[in-house]
Amino acid sequence: MEKKPAKILIIDDSEVVLEIAKETLEKAGCLVAIAIDLKQFENEIEMFNPDLLVADIKMPEIFGQDLCSLLKEHLGVTIPVILFSDMDQEELEVLALQSNADGFVSKGDGMDALVLKIGTILKR
Repeated sequence: MEKKPAKILIIDDSEVVLEIAKETLEKAGCLVAIAIDLKQFENEIEMFNPDLLVADIKMPEIFGQDLCSLLKEHLGVTIPVILFSDMDQEELEVLALQSNADGFVSKGDGMDALVLKIGTILKR
């Protein structure tokens, strides 16, 4: 039986990052939805029903770690969340732990690192 493609929802305030990540993940066989703000994110999470979320940290409306905490601790969302940021690796790791994120990837490590982390978390 063939596996269904992973459904990934990415929220980032950079259109460039969203397009590059979407293209990379689609080439890796994922179905991808993107959101540039909270309103779009709320629509996409409901309609797309993702298997995993990728959240930027530094966004104007909400920080990614706060979004992760809100989803996991207050709304009971059980899908995995990866924090994706250009901040220092150690700082990113601390924020991931504090927010109960399932993983983190530094944007400096590139899109291949994101694909690898998603595969590891989803065991694909």
